[in-house]
This record gives sequence, structure tokens and C-alpha cells, in this order.
Amino acid sequence: MKTLSSVAVFTLLTGCNNASEEIEELGEKYGLTLVVMEDTLLGSDDMVELDYDETEELLQHIRQSIDEGPQQGDGDVAIEPELKEPISEAGDSNTHTSYLDEHLPDLERAVQFNYTLQQGAESITPTTIELSELHSSASGLPGVNWVHVNTSASFDDNTEEVSFYTSGNWEVHFLYEGNEVWMEVPDDWIVPLQSEELLEEGRRSL
Repeated sequence: MKTLSSVAVFTLLTGCNNASEEIEELGEKYGLTLVVMEDTLLGSDDMVELDYDETEELLQHIRQSIDEGPQQGDGDVAIEPELKEPISEAGDSNTHTSYLDEHLPDLERAVQFNYTLQQGAESITPTTIELSELHSSASGLPGVNWVHVNTSASFDDNTEEVSFYTSGNWEVHFLYEGNEVWMEVPDDWIVPLQSEELLEEGRRSL
């Protein structure tokens, strides 16, 4: 039976250690903690493999998403009770997706929700719209998955704007030089929506 020589074993271990140090240092560069595992725990058949540049691009996007989000304490947007009250005379109902306007073309972040408008509503206020099934999603980056935790909404009387506050976690999982890399980090977004956009949808459905 053939066995690996001590030189070959040393080379394999050195390569593994170098990859671990390299990826961990890259994470530190962006203030993120990446865990590199020598043994794949979940199997590598369906895992995407990223090189150094692809890994750095992924971390750049996540770091920017975190930095652009609300600061600690700024995202406590409790959904206004009126926004979930049933409409007395229900009119148009639909499902809407609102995308976060951003400078990250490879990362698509959005909130989805169902809404019902008051029959004949000419403007949106907390008493003329009912919101339900609020959810958030993100796509576009290989090796990362967005896990939605909570989404709430508030209404601004001055701007007639509905703001959606969503919280969740980025779950990063990919292969780097044969090593399994994992990270989980929380993030928050605020997605604004001009209420006129929903009124236009209702008019187009007539």
C-alpha cells in the first residue's frame, strides 16, 4: 500500500495552513470573522468554490451593506398598528417587491409584502392601506445566503413614505482551496417606498 511521504504530508498541511491564514487575514481586513475548517462538514458537492478575488468581492459587498445600514438603535421601527388593520372597504390587493436603491450592482436586496388599498383611495395613509406577509430577500452573490429574521414598517406623514426595516443574517459558506469557509453576521436595512408607487399599481390594474 502506498503512503504519503513525510515531505508530502508537510506540504499538504502547510498548504492548508497558508490558505487558512490567508482567508482569515482577508476577513480581518473587512472586520469580519471567517472560520476555515480543515474537514468539510456538510459535503462539498454542492458548495461553490471561490478564489481570492471572488472572496474579497463578497466580503466587500457584505461590509458595505452593514456600513450603509442603520446604526445601532436607529432601526427600531415598530410596524404601526394601523398598517395592519383590515380595510373597511377593500379595493385593490396585490403583492409588491421594493428594492433597496444602492451602489452594489451584484447584490439585490428587497422587501416583499402583500397590501390591500381602501376602495377608491386617492392617497395612502395608515388608514387606507393594510400590509401583511412582510419579508426580505437578497440574491446575486455566490457563496452567501440571506436569512430573514424580521421586517416591520412605518409611515411618515410628512413625506407620505412607507419605510421598511428588516433584520437578518448573512450566512457565508463556500470552498477556498479545498477548505470549507463559514461565517454568519447580522445586518439591518431600511428600504423606503414612495406610496405613490402603490397607487400607480392599483390604477394600472383597473
